[in-house]
Amino acid sequence: MKKLSTKKLTFIAMMGAITIILGLTPLGFIPLGLIRVTTLHIPTILAGIFQGPIVGALTGLLFGLFSLFQNLNAPTPLSFMFYNPLVSVFPRIMIGIVSAYVYRFFSKYTKSYVALGAAGILGTLTNTVFVLGIGGLLHHRQIYDIMKIKAPIFLGGIAATNLPPELILSAIITITVGTGLLKYRK
Repeated sequence: MKKLSTKKLTFIAMMGAITIILGLTPLGFIPLGLIRVTTLHIPTILAGIFQGPIVGALTGLLFGLFSLFQNLNAPTPLSFMFYNPLVSVFPRIMIGIVSAYVYRFFSKYTKSYVALGAAGILGTLTNTVFVLGIGGLLHHRQIYDIMKIKAPIFLGGIAATNLPPELILSAIITITVGTGLLKYRK
């Protein structure tokens, strides 16, 4: 594996720091009525877009480790799912990889804002599908024991309420910040 340049390591550190700041402040969980929409995955999406899949994956690794740490230190009724790195870490690594390749693909055929939006949407979808899907597969019995509802129904309800606003917010932020970073890059 090639050595990472100072620029790439700095980008990983910056995006990881932004993720942690989002996670420790209300900016990481924006309340919309009864739900809270997360923005924690957006730095990982941007890392994948602007520095490629390896930097995206390493930034996602920091996000995943932070998620694991948060659930260990401030547990919620569903934290048991996130004690498993397949739920807390692996999906977050995949966000950066998916976002990088989606952006590369779409940027060949469309305007930059479309490619940015597509990467933001599919990066968000990657996070939600993998976290809830793997969590449900591995922990369906525990979810039922705690929530008294079958895991697919419970987790499907979370996806149905949180995913649409997260997709929209992620697309808007990724397009806005990404367009600014593209101008800076030139």
